[in-house]
Amino acid sequence: MKNTIAPVSAKVAGQIVELVVDDNQSVKEGQLLARIDPRDYKVKVEQARAAVAIAQSRYRAAGERITLDRARAHGQLTQARASALSAESSRHSARDAVASSRAVVASRRAAVMSVKSELDRARALAERAAGDYRRARELFGKELISRQELEHAGVSAMSIEDTSL
Repeated sequence: MKNTIAPVSAKVAGQIVELVVDDNQSVKEGQLLARIDPRDYKVKVEQARAAVAIAQSRYRAAGERITLDRARAHGQLTQARASALSAESSRHSARDAVASSRAVVASRRAAVMSVKSELDRARALAERAAGDYRRARELFGKELISRQELEHAGVSAMSIEDTSL
C-alpha cells in the first residue's frame, strides 16, 4: 500500500468526544478514527421509537374504531330491517282491517236492504189484508158474505198488522 494523505470528512454530524488517532498517524481502511457523542443519536432513536409507538397506538385505535363502526352499522342495519318489517306488518294489518271493515259495512248494508225488503213486503201484505177487510165489509154490508168470512178477513188483517209492527 502506498502512503497517501487524504482529507477526512464525516458522514454524520456530531461532537467528537474522543479522537482515537494522532495527527499525521498512518491508518488503515475501516480503522476507527474518532468517537462521536452518542447522546444526540440516542435521543433521536428514542424519539423515533416514541413516534413508532404513537403510530402503532393510532393504528390499533383506528382498527378498533373501524370494528366498532362496523358493529354499529350492522346494528343500525339490523334495526332498520326490523323497522321495515314492522312497518310492512303494520301496513298489512291496516290493509286487512280496512278490508274487514269494508266487508262488515257490505254485510250490514245487505242486512239493511234485506230488512227494507221485508218491511216493504210486510207493508204490501198489510195493505192487501186491509183492502181485503174493506172489501169484506162492503160485501158483508151487501150480504154477499157471511159474518164468519168478515171476521176471518178482520183477524187476518190484524194479525198481519201485529206481525209487521
